Amino acid sequence: GSKDLSRAEAADAMRVCLRREASDVRIGAFLLAARVKRETDDEYRGFLEAVIGEADVVTAPVDAVIDLADPYDGAKRHPPLAIFAAATLGACGLPALVHGVSEVGPKYGLTHEQIARTLGLPVDRSSAEAAAALADAGWSYLSARRSQPALVALNDVRNEIVKRPALATLEKMALPVRGERATHALGA
Repeated sequence: GSKDLSRAEAADAMRVCLRREASDVRIGAFLLAARVKRETDDEYRGFLEAVIGEADVVTAPVDAVIDLADPYDGAKRHPPLAIFAAATLGACGLPALVHGVSEVGPKYGLTHEQIARTLGLPVDRSSAEAAAALADAGWSYLSARRSQPALVALNDVRNEIVKRPALATLEKMALPVRGERATHALGA
């Protein structure tokens, strides 16, 4: 039915999805049903708990990190500028991280990874390497392929269901590289 899940049930369900312990059809149906029903706060909390639990989350050797998380499916109406903002913040002594993927639907817009690749910037760093770059260069790009491989593995399912699932919000909230004292999440 369309009954709400408890936080624990939502976390368990999302872990099943992320670990591919169900067929793609069932995962897609679950993600679509949750979206159509509209996720509750407890469901989002449970989903996020599972996403973070499956992610490669590290602490950078810096006091604070500014996490600039734009939509992973990119931009079509305006240029995504977070990667340039991260470089500027880093140059000003404010360590900043941008993370994303090369492409994902439903928008298939211009992504930060596409920009980074075009500029010849590293796009295959591990979470630990991105954390070290924050200390060295002041900023870094981190592909979710490295920090959230289980989540990225669901991109084919997401592309098939077309409707933007909760994962489109959660992928930005995992905060894969955190500061020793604080992490400030800024997203569109």
